[in-house]
Amino acid sequence: MSDASFLINFLNIFLMVALFFFVYICSILLHELGHIFTLRKYSKKAVINFHKLEGDWQLCAGEEKDYLKLNDKQLKNVYRNGIVVGIIPLALFSLVNFWGLFLIPLYIGGCKSDLNKIKNLTK
Repeated sequence: MSDASFLINFLNIFLMVALFFFVYICSILLHELGHIFTLRKYSKKAVINFHKLEGDWQLCAGEEKDYLKLNDKQLKNVYRNGIVVGIIPLALFSLVNFWGLFLIPLYIGGCKSDLNKIKNLTK
């Protein structure tokens, strides 16, 4: 393998990793925007916040007081819409690049808390 082909392969791998990271970050941001747009339908003052939980900064849609006034159906809509809107960039990226399918299980793993909340609301 010549030096030029090695450099081209290295740059392609680097760009693919950067693209995976960018698409995943876009899906997280759209996930939170899906939560906040649905939450704003019920609570007009809801905003996206950064909270420090267990030493880590986390992006959160709304505060606890915004969720307390919602009934079970509204809560399910808030959680469900965040998951659905967040998967859109991953689905579009997967149409273009087959390797994008490997980001979907990673995203679903990140949505585990929302899925558990939906599951607890259906009981």
